[in-house]
Amino acid sequence: MTILKTPVNGAPVEMLTAQQRRFLQEAEHAYNDHKSDWKHLERMNRDDHTQPPKLVFSWETDWGESILEISENEDFTSSRRIKTKCLQMEVNNFKAACTYYWRVNDSEVYCFTTEDILPRWIEVGGLTNVRDAGNWKTKYGCPIKQGLLYRGSEMNIHHTITEEGKKVLCEDLEIKTDLDLRGEGLELTASPMGENVNLLVIPIGPYHLFMQNYRKECKELFELLCDESNYPIYYHCWGGADRTGTLAFLLGVVLGMSETDLFLDYELTSLAIWGDRSCKSDLFQSFIRELQLYAGKNICEQACNFLLSCGVTLEQMQKLRHIFLGKEEYWFEADFSYGKS
Repeated sequence: MTILKTPVNGAPVEMLTAQQRRFLQEAEHAYNDHKSDWKHLERMNRDDHTQPPKLVFSWETDWGESILEISENEDFTSSRRIKTKCLQMEVNNFKAACTYYWRVNDSEVYCFTTEDILPRWIEVGGLTNVRDAGNWKTKYGCPIKQGLLYRGSEMNIHHTITEEGKKVLCEDLEIKTDLDLRGEGLELTASPMGENVNLLVIPIGPYHLFMQNYRKECKELFELLCDESNYPIYYHCWGGADRTGTLAFLLGVVLGMSETDLFLDYELTSLAIWGDRSCKSDLFQSFIRELQLYAGKNICEQACNFLLSCGVTLEQMQKLRHIFLGKEEYWFEADFSYGKS
């Protein structure tokens, strides 16, 4: 007989550490850093605060070995199964705002609901700054879907993914595509995740997509993101900060994130090990000034018009909203101002 103990049936579960929660509550999330050099990042003398908290599962049983099952579905389809001889396990990487069901051996079924928070941090052995692009709220009345797109640090050179980290990405997150934004990625013949993951390398420079050579790459990136067969995708640069942050910003604009959330998503990298990222920094402000050269009454419209100038089409923007949002009836009215001077 097996009796479940924790988490208590029906309990809400917190998804942020104390440090992560404090960061979100601060009026100014990141310091104004004028010295960031994305080409020569220096690891800060600080702890990595991008790891999610672990949830403790505990039970009593007369079985010699137990199987812990966790699933988003009450019938336990697509469940995580963990074998152990212990009477408790620590597990993380749950989706936000999601109800999960769990059982052990012959026990009854318990459930818990995760906190509706941002961002959804992911622990991947050897990596930093890994998070789901989903659950951000949008102007279209629905959140961005979780489980499709993940951003984070590189997996080789300055970071080395562990075997457990590969298991998280390949088995738990079911990554199909490794989207490498680094020039160093051109030297790879296969993804560090393994040969079953499709490696696509499109090197870009952060904050400088306005240069002619990067505008071509920008168009290629959005064409890739419009191909549903590529998902789930893990995309990265060195620290998941600057090149990754630039693409995240532009995609977030297309998906209808607010300016406040776009800035916050950029600054969240400050919890990682590669230094603060402030929206007041010279680098970021130069990016904003370039966007402001395009037509539009706010930075989001200006960014969309920049994408149009790169060859990204309104149809592709609509395709991305179909992939990440699904509510097509909200798309068109908000798009009328694009392309107007």
